[in-house]
Amino acid sequence: MKVTAAIIEKDGRILLARRKREKKGGGCLEFPGGKVRPGEEPPEGLRRELLEEFGLQAEIKESLGIFQDPKAQPGIELWVYRVALKSPPLYLVDHEEIVWVSPEEIPLAELLPLDRQIALFLRSLK
Repeated sequence: MKVTAAIIEKDGRILLARRKREKKGGGCLEFPGGKVRPGEEPPEGLRRELLEEFGLQAEIKESLGIFQDPKAQPGIELWVYRVALKSPPLYLVDHEEIVWVSPEEIPLAELLPLDRQIALFLRSLK
């Protein structure tokens, strides 16, 4: 299954969203994104998910790669992109809050497994 994640940066900080407690992975932080529908390309799916879940108008920039964790989440490919905001988040659908943190401040223990890999990758870029 293809899933997407957005790296949205502003003033040296990255946007993370906390999943609603009653959702799968509830209470965990993640990079915004979601599942790619059949027939969709990952950038198109990411743009749609950001609009549906946050009301964000976004411009998909460069790909940062595909992350996988066969032990924790078999069969999932997480396609990661840098994203430029065209508008700020307007609302939250599947999340209870958003936070802006520097890569060094990302609380690894609160992230979903594949998101933890992305955070470690982002830290290695600095």
